[in-house]
Amino acid sequence: MIKYLRDEFEFKDKNNTKGMKNMIAQTRIASSYGFFQALYTTALEWGYEESENKLPENLNTFEESFPLVIKAYQNYCVELKEENNNWSTGFESKIKNSVFDKWNTHKTYPDRALNEVEKYLPQN
Repeated sequence: MIKYLRDEFEFKDKNNTKGMKNMIAQTRIASSYGFFQALYTTALEWGYEESENKLPENLNTFEESFPLVIKAYQNYCVELKEENNNWSTGFESKIKNSVFDKWNTHKTYPDRALNEVEKYLPQN
């Protein structure tokens, strides 16, 4: 059974590969990555390139995740795009009032979410 699963188990992928040894571990796909905790599958929907050089774990880096998240914020929350991208109340305030409050309608969620984010600021 071990040999069958490892070498012969058929699953559908773009290369018609056989064997679980060639499958990407589900935990890598289903895990959330980076500062914004995006799922790998969500990052693919946002335009993250699926390739051997673009591993799910790369989303833990600021350089990989931040542009994707900002793009998603802009696509999902048009209000984030003020005239000339001039966020007169500041970036954090704009995110809190244009994004967080749409994700969760509970009145205290935006403030709580922003307070939690402060605990996990990027570090060198």
